[in-house]
Amino acid sequence: MSDAWTNYAHTLRAALTMLSVNVPLCMPDEPQACGRDAAAHALSYVAALYALAEHELDHLHHGDPAIMETAEELVSWWANEFKARAQDRGGYDH
Repeated sequence: MSDAWTNYAHTLRAALTMLSVNVPLCMPDEPQACGRDAAAHALSYVAALYALAEHELDHLHHGDPAIMETAEELVSWWANEFKARAQDRGGYDH
């Protein structure tokens, strides 16, 4: 697997760690290697970040409709921003 996937997986795991989500050191060549490659780890870490973000968005508003609406608008804005960035680069290159 490419160094780009390895670097991406390490970056995602660092983000999870900063958010107090501890994951095992199980990438290839790590103490608890699980047998999956770096791309599989990156996918797992992105899924974890997605689930964490979804959980936070579901609970931060405390039922306030105005905050819920703002959150939905921000999610939509960021989704469009990331889509545009990917198109500008010609797609994803991990």
